[in-house]
Amino acid sequence: MEKDEEVSQNNHLLMYLLQNRSDDFIRLFEAQNNRCFMGVHSLYRLAYANKIILRDDNWLADFIPVVEKAREENRRILDYLASIIPIPENFYEDLKESLKPFAWFEKEDDFDFMLDGSLEHLEKTGYRKIDCLIYEAALKFNFKEFERLLDLGADPYVKLLSEYTPDVASKLDIIAFDVYSTYDDAQRHLYDCCDIYGIDECWKDGFSGKETIVDQYLVREFFLAAGCQILCETIRSNKAEK
Repeated sequence: MEKDEEVSQNNHLLMYLLQNRSDDFIRLFEAQNNRCFMGVHSLYRLAYANKIILRDDNWLADFIPVVEKAREENRRILDYLASIIPIPENFYEDLKESLKPFAWFEKEDDFDFMLDGSLEHLEKTGYRKIDCLIYEAALKFNFKEFERLLDLGADPYVKLLSEYTPDVASKLDIIAFDVYSTYDDAQRHLYDCCDIYGIDECWKDGFSGKETIVDQYLVREFFLAAGCQILCETIRSNKAEK
């Protein structure tokens, strides 16, 4: 019975964290009286992933009040957890590394799987190798390699489609022709996590006092969305600098 109750509390603790209900989160956290460094650090990491998603500014106007309230509540949760344990200076870089298991593609996925054609075929069709490699690095959350390729001049906006030459692909509609693009795919996965797979609803449920079922799938969406948001921010920042 005690074990079932503990699982229930842990689920609610995660629910309050993801819903950005700071008062409820702090109350339940204090009641559990468990300040294990690794446990608190894991909660901080998930709350920070939430923060990253909330950094996005491309929200519908009628959803902005939810986002603004969520940002403030999320900040309170992060500040509270940071008052309990020291946050390592390299936290952000470590967080990016920890996001790899939640990437859209897995480590072993090849170009035939990702882009419907081998790297050799894509090059023969006219695509630059570097533009194909940055797609792989981005959608596998290999952030260091992604940033390196970006600095070398890889184009994250180029449209990739093995059936067509780059010139033809550049004129095709992304959705209608299922064209691949590093930036567009990262942004699409981010918005799908929010609009389709539960993040938006989780935030709205929290502010209306509703229960959200928190399982491994919802947690995965938060980490996937955070990784995609980092990609989009990095690409936009790189473009602004040029």
